[in-house]
Amino acid sequence: MPRMEIDDFITDYERAMCYFTFPKISYIISPGVVFLYTLLIILSFSILFVGIAYDNLTIANLGGILAIIVAAGGVLVLVGRTVVYEYRWRKYLEGANNIPQQIASELPDPFQNHTLICISVETRDSNLFPCIDRSGEVIFFVEEVEKDRKWIIKSPQDIEIAKIEGKSSLFTFVISYKLPLKLRVYEGENLSYLVKPKWSLFNINFIVSDYKQTPNVHYIILDTGIFLNKKLIGRFYQLRKFFYLDVEQPHFNLGLLALLIYLSK
Repeated sequence: MPRMEIDDFITDYERAMCYFTFPKISYIISPGVVFLYTLLIILSFSILFVGIAYDNLTIANLGGILAIIVAAGGVLVLVGRTVVYEYRWRKYLEGANNIPQQIASELPDPFQNHTLICISVETRDSNLFPCIDRSGEVIFFVEEVEKDRKWIIKSPQDIEIAKIEGKSSLFTFVISYKLPLKLRVYEGENLSYLVKPKWSLFNINFIVSDYKQTPNVHYIILDTGIFLNKKLIGRFYQLRKFFYLDVEQPHFNLGLLALLIYLSK
């Protein structure tokens, strides 16, 4: 099997932090807060427009001041949220890297029955890139046939395993720099997996449907977590140069791999 020399790969403690700790320290803005903020924006601009319409300078000034305060408050909350998370993330990560190796080796391995597959940022931009495990062994090669739309998953021996086709999802709204795609994974002519975006404001959530099983199995991806029957079975995460799929071995499949390929673009 081909192998790659891995530099700056994830440690056991970093892996535990990415899987268990970081999702808990991130601050998710709830729909209720978003709704309240939207109402304040509408109220402040309504006061401003009423003041302008009735040529009432006092009301117009009040509305303008409220609009500025609400807008500035929203920016401060978003920036503060990012800064606090970044600080806590670095603090926990630094603590993880300072754990003595002797102590680490004595602790039980929570990932004993997990599959860890990763894609390097440095190789992702090429038309042919590897998916490797933590030892550096190449598990799959991925050929990008059409930019951000079509991929072919191949074995290390260059044998085609599956095709991925991406199509824009018209019924998904998300505040994100990535356009959510609906991914279809074909093994031969058969549709084996379907990856559909879910409605979300700030994160791209997905449903991965496994059509190879009877009855069909549906994995729910919320934020970074992979859930089956409301149980956490895996995560997607990024650390330094790598994007990771970390999932319980029985649940690793080409649908989740297709989602990793999409998320790493």
